[in-house]
Amino acid sequence: MDDSEVPILRVFDASMDAVSEEWSNSAGARTWDFDDWMDKGSTGAFKVKSNDGIDGVAKPGIATPEVCCGPANEKIAADLAALLGLPIPPVVLYEWPIDRMNEVLKGKEKTPSQRFLAISAFAFSEDRNTSVLDANDGATLASSLTAIWAFDSWISARNRSISSGQAVISKDHGSTSGKNSIRIAYLDYALSLADSWRVGDEKSHDAAYWEFDESLIYEKRCIAIVNPMVSRIRRITAGQIDEIVTRIPDLWLPKENKDVVTKNLKSRQQRLKSLLDDYQHRI
Repeated sequence: MDDSEVPILRVFDASMDAVSEEWSNSAGARTWDFDDWMDKGSTGAFKVKSNDGIDGVAKPGIATPEVCCGPANEKIAADLAALLGLPIPPVVLYEWPIDRMNEVLKGKEKTPSQRFLAISAFAFSEDRNTSVLDANDGATLASSLTAIWAFDSWISARNRSISSGQAVISKDHGSTSGKNSIRIAYLDYALSLADSWRVGDEKSHDAAYWEFDESLIYEKRCIAIVNPMVSRIRRITAGQIDEIVTRIPDLWLPKENKDVVTKNLKSRQQRLKSLLDDYQHRI
């Protein structure tokens, strides 16, 4: 099975096609403004709307220096996923004007880093979003979950959980095919890449995280997807990695962090299969 035989995994609403193409090839554009607060999440995420009517979810940088690169991590992960055909919604970066930030956050604790935003598009119409998996959903999503396991291990993503909102499910009952369909989009890559691989901490560069908390998923992993997904990841060129990382503005990701990220993406890309073999007991 070569990488061309990996099933189609990135299936968003049709309205996302043009957005995905544009956002995956640039750091950011358009003007955004606050729309509403999200119901859950610990990062202060909120809904935004662009000047041309696109809806998204904004995640700000936070105060702790070690995780201030969160928005940049979100953007890099989304751009890499677009190359791989993985279901991670497109992301752009936006610097929130300080006056507007202070107005919206009036009365709330705030820090300067919160003006650096990662804005994620909605993969599905909000009325179809859920984070609830039924007992049989693991088998349906086995290929997708396995592909994401390989990807998350490459970029040292951690704390993967559907139940806490780090993935959204779209269940289209009575679809045009006459069958019920289920789609998934994976979210929340702040805790990956530059957050996992610290400048001056070589030991952190070997980390391979997988902390998916739904026990039914472990039983439904599709082992046949691992090798072709690794092959697909290894086909990303050094030039593509450089372009994706270096187009992040330095305010979001300082140069020394970019150097660590590009170095580790390239080195882990070549030894990803052995990293996954080390975690074979988790398949």
